[in-house]
Amino acid sequence: MAIPSTQAVVLHIEKLATPILESVVQHEGVEIGIGLAQRAGGSLTRAVERSSRRFMHAFNLPAASDINRILTQVASLERTVRTLNNNVDDILREQQR
Repeated sequence: MAIPSTQAVVLHIEKLATPILESVVQHEGVEIGIGLAQRAGGSLTRAVERSSRRFMHAFNLPAASDINRILTQVASLERTVRTLNNNVDDILREQQR
């Protein structure tokens, strides 16, 4: 008797599980449960971020939101400097003509 290949085992399990899983997924309660789980996950994420931000600030350390704000400001400054450099280059080119 030959040992079934991994693929054969997976296909057999899939054939057995598919009708059961399809009937479960089509139930209205599953949609509600998934929606509630996503909402709870988002609330939990925000609560953890808020707590970690308070903890970091208690020790006078920057939180992720602080770092993101600073990175945004740095990017804005880089754009401004690039624009100013381009303007200076244009003026110098005009003066050389």
